[in-house]
Amino acid sequence: MRKATKSGDRDTACARCGSLLPDKSATCAACGLNQKATTGVYEVSPSQPPDDAALVRAALADEYDILEELGRGGMAVVFRARERALDRDVAIKVLPRALAFDAALVERFQREARIAAALEHPHIVPIHRVGRAGDTIFFVMKHVKGGSLADRLRERHHLPAEEIHKILVEVGGALAYAAERGVVHRDIKPENILFDESGRALVTDFGIARSTDATAMTRAGTSVGTPRYMSPEQARGKTVDGRSDIYSLGVVAYECLTGRAPFEGTDHYSLMYAHVSQPIPAPALDTPEERTVFGVMEKMLRKEPEDRPQTGAELEALLEGRAPNTPAPSRIRRTPRVPIWQVATAATLIVALGAAAVFSSREGEAKPKAGLAAQAPEPFSRCPRATKATSVPYRVMIDPVGVRKRGSDIKVAYDVCGLKKGTAYEGVIVAKRQQSKVGRLFGGTAPVEIRFTEEAISARSRQQRTLATRKLPSGTYTLTVSVTDGKDRVRNVATTFEIAKDK
Repeated sequence: MRKATKSGDRDTACARCGSLLPDKSATCAACGLNQKATTGVYEVSPSQPPDDAALVRAALADEYDILEELGRGGMAVVFRARERALDRDVAIKVLPRALAFDAALVERFQREARIAAALEHPHIVPIHRVGRAGDTIFFVMKHVKGGSLADRLRERHHLPAEEIHKILVEVGGALAYAAERGVVHRDIKPENILFDESGRALVTDFGIARSTDATAMTRAGTSVGTPRYMSPEQARGKTVDGRSDIYSLGVVAYECLTGRAPFEGTDHYSLMYAHVSQPIPAPALDTPEERTVFGVMEKMLRKEPEDRPQTGAELEALLEGRAPNTPAPSRIRRTPRVPIWQVATAATLIVALGAAAVFSSREGEAKPKAGLAAQAPEPFSRCPRATKATSVPYRVMIDPVGVRKRGSDIKVAYDVCGLKKGTAYEGVIVAKRQQSKVGRLFGGTAPVEIRFTEEAISARSRQQRTLATRKLPSGTYTLTVSVTDGKDRVRNVATTFEIAKDK
């Protein structure tokens, strides 16, 4: 192209990034270059704007057919393309040309490709190739055709507990694998969880992932990620590890279960403050499966990293309902070959035992069962189970209450853990309305409480009491259960619930 005159009326292109510029524009809106400080401004026909798709299509024309744009973020555009050599669909992630002149962004983009390519896991989107064609910097990855978790939530609002459990197992396994190799994703959210044709969940977009082997590109005291799903330590700008991803995955699971994120805010700062200081709202849960999944979520969403599951193996154990140090049951069962003489002997023995059983049944009524078969199943409890290595810790746990209609009492279900059977303790249950200082000044709502003395049924004692809340007005309340044993050891637990407004 020939040089343009500064006084011409035709559209021009930026000398750095090639973006189309309005007539007499002094600064490029895409890359910020001052056009008056350079002589490299060229004429461009208005009918041929240098858009990303056209540039990528031209740069990769020898190997790929660019079919459509799948999406774009702050520093990348993703296209669906057809790879000619292997006749397959792929996804190509491209750094926009307007950003290709920023060395820091180029390094971050290439770092994402290096980190993702080094992770080979069935639930992480694989990277096929990393390359550069002229000013087009790109990497090629598997095209996942099942959409994202964000798409599912938009269509169905929330997911059943069984499906959430499956997602937690698959994505949790991928994050545990990455954490074992020193990689923290730092941006787990529904948009970054994809599904293939068989419904498997896969993690993608390691754009702001942190590797212990790489040079840090984020200043200390700054936070990166999506505030809606950010862990408390991430919001504070502290150094994070795999436990931060576990928290973010817990936020995603909460949204899948309830249809909304635990915290909403008008700006990033209010969201990050909520993750740091506010308790997770307790939703209404209708089925045992939902209560089981939420019990795992509660542990994933604890404010301090040391209170959460520490590893992927511990998270998997929680999801499967077993102790963290207990090995997972084998999923492969081998059937050894049995000699024919043993089969014949067993068959003869079975016939003999069957005849004896028939004969004994005719002599009188069957005797009552004894041993394990006669024992009633252990009642449900939120307390952890004791193992050979550890005992049940002394603590109190409470079932979520969620949203309740005005004019009704609340049944509070709670567990007292770690006390011997028959141990007496004192308890108090309090419901206190959350209100401002001004509201309290002008006659706020008085708390409602009940006090009681009872005995532990076992080390995993589950109890239920009715709290008289029928006269309380609508609003948000804090529900606290406090227990004091004979040694004056006090244990407290709190949750929030809401009394809905009358329609």
